[in-house]
Amino acid sequence: MTARFKYQKDPGEAFPLTFQFSPDLSTGETVATIVDVTVTVLIGTDPSPSAMLAGGNAIDSTQTMVSVPVTGGLNGVDYDFAAKVTTSLGKTLILAGRLSVRTQ
Repeated sequence: MTARFKYQKDPGEAFPLTFQFSPDLSTGETVATIVDVTVTVLIGTDPSPSAMLAGGNAIDSTQTMVSVPVTGGLNGVDYDFAAKVTTSLGKTLILAGRLSVRTQ
């Protein structure tokens, strides 16, 4: 699993996190399916971290990136997001990143 991003958002913001898989893809290989997207707490307390997943995960038109809409979160909590995909060559890849929620 490779960490690829570190973002910060306000609890009131909603936007897509982008997982860029192209560095891990061979020439001509694409992201074929999104297997799973998970969110866990790294720092702080949130009894329901998966509530941040707004649904509508999508593979972009180049088939190298995955977009994961997120919303909410609790102030002072850092979350780990991980996206697991399969590729056109049958590989399974996982990318992860940290999202810190802070009141602006």
